[in-house]
Amino acid sequence: MTRLDAGDFSLNAADVVALKQAMMERLDARGAEYPAEHNVGHLFTAKPGLAAHYCACDPTNTFNPGIGKTSRKRHYAEI
Repeated sequence: MTRLDAGDFSLNAADVVALKQAMMERLDARGAEYPAEHNVGHLFTAKPGLAAHYCACDPTNTFNPGIGKTSRKRHYAEI
C-alpha cells in the first residue's frame, strides 16, 4: 500500500488478491462509497435506495441482473 500511495503502480511479484483486500480495507476505514453500476455493478453492493431504483426501473430483472449485488434471478427472487 505504501508503494501505491507513492504512485508506484507496478505490480511485479505482487499478490494482487491481497493488494485488493488491503485497498478495500483502507477505503472502508475512510468511509469510501463505491459505485454500484455499469462495469463494476457486480462487485459492490448498491445502497438500498439505489437497489430500489434498479427494481423500479427493471421489475423483471432483465437488463442487468445482479447489478449492485441484487438477486440475479427473475423478478429479483431471493438468492
